[in-house]
Amino acid sequence: MPETIEPDRENVAEPEISPENKGVHPPTESFPNPNAAFGESPVSEFLVRCWRCEHRFPPAREQCPTCLAPKPGSQDSKRNPRPKRRAHPLVEMLMAYLVYSMVNVIMAFAMDATVPAGDVEPDAQWVMRVLSMEILDTLLILGMVLALRRPQEELAPCGPEPAPRWLLTGLLAPPMFLVVLSLNNLYHRWLAESLQLPVLDGSMFASLPGFWKVLLIGVQPALVEELFFRGWIYRRLRTAMGIHASVWICAIMFGWAHLGVPLSVPILILIGVMLGYARVSTGGVCVPILLHFIHNMLV
Repeated sequence: MPETIEPDRENVAEPEISPENKGVHPPTESFPNPNAAFGESPVSEFLVRCWRCEHRFPPAREQCPTCLAPKPGSQDSKRNPRPKRRAHPLVEMLMAYLVYSMVNVIMAFAMDATVPAGDVEPDAQWVMRVLSMEILDTLLILGMVLALRRPQEELAPCGPEPAPRWLLTGLLAPPMFLVVLSLNNLYHRWLAESLQLPVLDGSMFASLPGFWKVLLIGVQPALVEELFFRGWIYRRLRTAMGIHASVWICAIMFGWAHLGVPLSVPILILIGVMLGYARVSTGGVCVPILLHFIHNMLV
């Protein structure tokens, strides 16, 4: 059998490596990039994807060079966490309105069920019950407004807002208010005569002391409803539509929120239109609150 000769491995000279080639690996077989079909290069596999603009950037950067969003896990992202996605302002407004309307209808029927029958004057227990409902209504609106508040830049109106016209409002508001007040009285008188149905006219509050009457009939509805409808709801409607559409839709929502007195809904929509244009012409809710208060006290 021929003798096998083993190579002398100890005396084999190693190839010399120049300083220029030190640390350079020999070429290896390249494999196809699985992300090439999606337009991504092999280098993009090691980049960080921005959570805001979806662009890629090197992981050494602390923020996206395109939109300056902090990289997930960086110190800046821990100080300023990623904002949560929220529903559109109109969606939040509609949900809050539905909750408010349902609670208002329930409270209206509960109040009608506890109205003293005949000529019996309301007692202190009934007054406290009504006062509790008004407080619940106020807290509900304040809670929804605070929970769904947004930055001012997210509520930019769709189109320019007109400049306040105090002189024109002072000239037109009194006659328009008298016309709407007269239509309200004529409308409810026609309902009482033609349909022979009981109409909620506020007579159950007639025997209340002056302070409670002003608070329950004038102050609370005027202040809370105007801040909610002509303030909070109107601003969200203006982010998606013009002035006139916002005024009329807000007025319709105002009328339908009083389904506890369904026969009064048409005239309440008309009142809401008047209050809406008063809000537009003055640029705020102070005049609508005042008109609402005077209307409720006179009716």
